[in-house]
Amino acid sequence: MSMFLFALAQSPRGYSQVVTNQDEILPVIELTGTAEKEIVPDEIYIFITLMERFDGKNKITIESQEQALRQGIADLNIPLDNLFLADANSNYVSVKWQKKDVIAKTNYTLKVSNAVLVGQVFELLDKLQIQNAQISHVNHSRLEELKKDVRIEAIEMAKQKADYLLEAIGQKTGKALYVREDNYHMPVARYVNNVQEYVPIGYNASKSEDVQDMPMIQFKKIKISSSVYVRFLIE
Repeated sequence: MSMFLFALAQSPRGYSQVVTNQDEILPVIELTGTAEKEIVPDEIYIFITLMERFDGKNKITIESQEQALRQGIADLNIPLDNLFLADANSNYVSVKWQKKDVIAKTNYTLKVSNAVLVGQVFELLDKLQIQNAQISHVNHSRLEELKKDVRIEAIEMAKQKADYLLEAIGQKTGKALYVREDNYHMPVARYVNNVQEYVPIGYNASKSEDVQDMPMIQFKKIKISSSVYVRFLIE
């Protein structure tokens, strides 16, 4: 005879019974385990736009600006592979309509690993007179692995709850009969709308002679959370 399983009572936290057939009733415990982790982003993406400009009668080309930018990035010990084109083609905008001068611009993305480097990069951009830059989004290099850890921790918390509740009445947790993830908040990447929320105004890393004297700068943490509902058999 095939087993027909349904719950006579359901509760997020508590005891109930499950009928498996006309003659057998199985005691179960139902509860929810939750877990949460907050992580500091270690991938910060800076969107940079280089535009041709004039210094008097002299044109400062994108190529010369890119060369200076690459040299500055290398001096900050940031791998040059972390700087890449944000789009396949350069865009063009007209900045002097009366003379019909068309000025080229190119968009880049630079990836850095912490907020201190963010401050140093913005100082470099200011020194190079590159004024079009902003933080586009943040992420974490181990995000997928951390997502799994939080889910596992949530279901382990459910099992721990069942263990100590049943131990109090001299019984044991049996096998899981039903598992459902109720709440799952796992960001892929966090897009930044307000740079000032993350990098304090007036921060100047180059003026700090000792790394220990640098102000503590930290990006808003990425929150990962999971809630898992489990129904265990009571032995």
